[in-house]
Amino acid sequence: MNRQLNRFILILSCTLFPPLALAHGGNGESGLVAGLLHPFTGLDHLLAALACGIWMKCRLEIPPDQGMGVFLLPLLAGMLLGANGLTGLYLEGLLSATVVLLAVLLLPGVQLRRNLGIGLAATLALLQGLAHGGEIIGLSLEGSITTLAVCISTGLLLAGGYVLASGFRKAAKTAF
Repeated sequence: MNRQLNRFILILSCTLFPPLALAHGGNGESGLVAGLLHPFTGLDHLLAALACGIWMKCRLEIPPDQGMGVFLLPLLAGMLLGANGLTGLYLEGLLSATVVLLAVLLLPGVQLRRNLGIGLAATLALLQGLAHGGEIIGLSLEGSITTLAVCISTGLLLAGGYVLASGFRKAAKTAF
């Protein structure tokens, strides 16, 4: 099979099977430990944060401190909106699509203008936040702790994406 057909099959399968994301089950778990662990146990969140870190470092050339703001502030805003009931029927499908979109954006030759890329990264983070916010048990102290913990873990994953991107660049320089 050619590469375009492989990409089409990958995109189609990821879009049609959102349950593969294995996250956002709405089980109502909250608290410090649940918040710290959730981004590492939800495949959509894990892949989105890592891929976004790689993309912001390699393609958008955003410094890590700015990248944290671009991703974490909309994530937090989305979580607050989600905790107040703003969630959607198709949110899980959108989350799966964001992971696919980030994979496409990492393909060689795919380039966006920096400002458009920053807006897209913020939008992807907002969608992630909406899903997480819908899982938080109200706007309580426990919910606030969960929110903070999710943001901390997401920041670590985003930083991991930056580290991976630096490793890719070093490997590419030594290979050629």
